[in-house]
Amino acid sequence: MGLRREIKKKYFGFRGIYVFTNKINGKQYVGSSKNLGVRLKDYFIISYLMDQSLRGSSICKALLKYGYNNFTLSVKILGPSIENLENYSKENHPDYIELEQYLLDNYTFIYNINRTASSAAYKRSINKVNVGEKNPSYRKTGDKSHAWLNVHSEQNNRRYARSKARGTYKFYVYSDNFTLRAAPYKFESASKLAVFFNSHIKFGTNLAKLIVSIGVVGIRYTSYIITITLIEPSILELSFPP
Repeated sequence: MGLRREIKKKYFGFRGIYVFTNKINGKQYVGSSKNLGVRLKDYFIISYLMDQSLRGSSICKALLKYGYNNFTLSVKILGPSIENLENYSKENHPDYIELEQYLLDNYTFIYNINRTASSAAYKRSINKVNVGEKNPSYRKTGDKSHAWLNVHSEQNNRRYARSKARGTYKFYVYSDNFTLRAAPYKFESASKLAVFFNSHIKFGTNLAKLIVSIGVVGIRYTSYIITITLIEPSILELSFPP
């Protein structure tokens, strides 16, 4: 809590970029914001890391897995925050976006899945999927497009089926008897978790929804601790003291 407050206070009201570097494997992530203090404090909220991990964020997964002590945070301040972004467009980016894109184009940032820097100030398109000549996906089908007139391509239908088959959540089960540092059991679906605990098939899904809704690291159940993200041992021990 103290570190989060300190980060927000130090960088509040400034625009710029930030880089997380994993001290163990050297992997990095670059991001930018018109208000660094507001943006960076989110990374020090465990529930935020868990929520973004479920959405596919590599840097949030890594922070949970390795812990804050195994990362360095470098910040480049470019000046006071820009309150009005009306003069900016996709062709005229603010300086912090330009700098982030330059770094993405010229250096390797393993944790950045999206290689295009963007600003949250841009308005989303209201065009229907693949409809209208101004739509970037117009007349594109198959792997080049998500859908055509709301009809999924065969390739994407197969991917969707595989995704559903794998299940929405993965589960990690740790022993609660002073062995939190031991490797957890890993279950690829809620049904497999239910078999392990000899419980109702919806047990895992309901548990995952509970974890997400109340924003906790995990749930203590019988003699185990259950999470939906691989958690760094020090965070587990802090959240679940013996």
